[in-house]
Amino acid sequence: QLFTPAQSDALAELLRANGTHVERATLRSPHGHDAFLLEWAQLDTLVRRALSLPAPSAAASRGRLTASPAAAPAAVPRRKSLAHGTPR
Repeated sequence: QLFTPAQSDALAELLRANGTHVERATLRSPHGHDAFLLEWAQLDTLVRRALSLPAPSAAASRGRLTASPAAAPAAVPRRKSLAHGTPR
């Protein structure tokens, strides 16, 4: 898995704190990360919901996110590059 549920929750909360509408969902599947390629019934519901949401405001699309990196939750570790072993 690329990001843990806790990391996704932390990102969603940070975005909400900055006024962004966020809805988060988790696909339940024995296929792990590949679930988005195989779980069509679950994905169909989520994509239809996403497409029905109003478009973000112009302010949101200009990058209104104002939290500093220091404000990010400590539970979200930096990922390492697979090619060089250096943080991204």
